[in-house]
Amino acid sequence: GGCPDEHYVCRFVAPPECVHRANFGAEVNTLCEPSGRATTSRSLTSSSKTEQTGVIPPARVVSDWKRLGAEVTAVEEKHTDREKMLAYQNGDIVWAKFGINEEELAPYLPPGVRLDEGEAVAWIVRWQPADFLNSWGSLGKVGPELFEYNELWVEVPVVIAGARYMYPLTLLLNEDVGMIAGRDMGLPKKLADATYTFVPAVADDARVSVDVSRRGAPVYKLTGRLGAKAKDIVPVQGVSENSASSPGVALLASVTFAYDPEISRPTWLCPHSVSNVTEQRPLHDVEVEFGSDPTAPLGRWFHKTATEAGYLRMDQDWLLTMGGAQLKLVELDGYLDWWKRSFALQYM
Repeated sequence: GGCPDEHYVCRFVAPPECVHRANFGAEVNTLCEPSGRATTSRSLTSSSKTEQTGVIPPARVVSDWKRLGAEVTAVEEKHTDREKMLAYQNGDIVWAKFGINEEELAPYLPPGVRLDEGEAVAWIVRWQPADFLNSWGSLGKVGPELFEYNELWVEVPVVIAGARYMYPLTLLLNEDVGMIAGRDMGLPKKLADATYTFVPAVADDARVSVDVSRRGAPVYKLTGRLGAKAKDIVPVQGVSENSASSPGVALLASVTFAYDPEISRPTWLCPHSVSNVTEQRPLHDVEVEFGSDPTAPLGRWFHKTATEAGYLRMDQDWLLTMGGAQLKLVELDGYLDWWKRSFALQYM
């Protein structure tokens, strides 16, 4: 039989079950419903079976400085489609916008940061694959190191040093290397679990379900129904804006234990997203549930009803910009108090 999900190579094991495995060995389990439709479960957990099915990219033996000269088997870099020049590729994204409870959110903003007009955005993405250990910085090329993972961004519009930005309050993902590298760059990343499904696939009227949790505590649930593919691509602030006038992202690089705030304060790093959207759809009949655990209190920060939601298929990368808060130290006055208020969000 054929596979209902155009993004994956399938093998039907025994009716009514089939197993999907995306490129690079990532596993996606599928259960066929009585109607013949399939549920694709994309987990943020890192566990997977070792056996491989479907199409596995060619591999080669490489030796590099990262592994102290040890030879390892690596996926051929050509499978990242480097001609696109974007490090994050083939992202399936479901996004939603929410009103902000300013009084509840304000204590989580670093000193010198104020809320701007606009709404919060939460978006979950599966990159297929990502090359986040690429040629950023002065060391030259670090790859090829390819990763496939899920990630939830939670951002709010802010003003810092007179410039507009999107400020990520938290990012939850299932890839520990991505978490470590991201925190070095100033992204407040933590490991989490989730299911992220399209039934039967990304198509008209497909059912969408997102369920993110951390250490058993609920964080974010969303259900909805995909609309028809849009004829024109419309930028989504905080997700897919490319114009020079659109806000960049304000990152604190890098937050550490506040041993002495005068010497251990982080620096603002403010990259600008560069994206290539190949498919866009609205999301209808949206229902949302937030958790309120101190480690990710979305239920205290945001209104429960989504004002707008949708789906994107997107490639993405980042460029540095100058001006505004770029490379400035976070303000000293109030920094230690903010660090204490945000301790559970940052570390727990």
